[in-house]
Amino acid sequence: MTAKKLVIQTEVSFLADFLLERNIKNVLLVTGKDSYSLSGARKVFNGLLKPFSVVHFQDFSVNPAFSEAQAGSDLCRENRCQAIISVGGGSSIDVAKSINAFQAHPERALDILRGDLPLTGPLLPSVAVPTTAGTGSEATHFAVLYFENRKYSLASPMLLPDVAVLDPVFTESMTPYISACCGFDALSQAIESYWAKSATGESRQFAQESIEILLKNLPLAVNSPTTQVRENMMQGAHLSGKAINISKTTAPHALSYTITSKYGLPHGHAVALTLGSFFELHESLEKDEAFEQRHHVLMSLMGVESGGSAKAKWYKLMNDCGLEYDLRCLKIGEHERGYIVDQVNIERLSNHPVELSKSQLFGAFGSIPCKSGND
Repeated sequence: MTAKKLVIQTEVSFLADFLLERNIKNVLLVTGKDSYSLSGARKVFNGLLKPFSVVHFQDFSVNPAFSEAQAGSDLCRENRCQAIISVGGGSSIDVAKSINAFQAHPERALDILRGDLPLTGPLLPSVAVPTTAGTGSEATHFAVLYFENRKYSLASPMLLPDVAVLDPVFTESMTPYISACCGFDALSQAIESYWAKSATGESRQFAQESIEILLKNLPLAVNSPTTQVRENMMQGAHLSGKAINISKTTAPHALSYTITSKYGLPHGHAVALTLGSFFELHESLEKDEAFEQRHHVLMSLMGVESGGSAKAKWYKLMNDCGLEYDLRCLKIGEHERGYIVDQVNIERLSNHPVELSKSQLFGAFGSIPCKSGND
């Protein structure tokens, strides 16, 4: 199969030509709920898609369930949709990818989700328009869904969108907290991609560029955003998506899914919570020469000389961006930590550059600093 190539656009005005050139009349539009209006996207797309028959689907959760994507797939087939446009954050784009997969195999959707059946298509033309600067989902061939409280990741080169529209104007309505969560998700993805076992020279290049951009712009995006800062964040997030599209993620992401699904902390916040402690943990572990070299590069990118200093800088950055990390404030005690470690995502954990025991993972929580004065 020829590798699919993602086309990047910076303005949505191309959409009419994209659809007309393919003789598309019926479109499935997958969007978030509030974000679709707040971002200004609703007004723009109402005008752009007026010549077409549009079915609007937005009945899914922040952490989308298999049944929700399946319902979207049914809607897509019933209305004979010929293309799928997703507008929103990572959840919207992931749902659109999943719908595209399920509409091609309506009787075997659960087998597709579980990885028991390869995705063969044919899939519909797809366009992804992110309204957040975080997941980079528009640049990946993955889609995350939950089934019976368990996280699944669909993966196929066919799931990569045909076109991604990177227009920072749609991120202007993001609140400081959402900006922080999304930004830390992107930064965590880039760092994990850089040290991942399955990283390549290409993915590390994407990751390094992403880290450099995001570290400079993340505090500004949260506390004093400008148009240029938002554009930089969108570029950094997109690069992190391109990086994990090759390398996938590692232990912090492996731990984050339960923190989000069981304890309700948004994904980016959940990933950031433990990532900083891994800088220090890695320094205490035996490493091969290749990982030792990558560790030193990451220290340089962080502007520090040691894992302990990188950890301190990480949690200061979280604090500066308004993300709580004190586990006492988050009500994540020893029992909760044990449960999170027991439920760790094995697939993502197996991609970590060094083998980690459950006690080391538990220790990663213990290494997260506490703020003085908190009871």
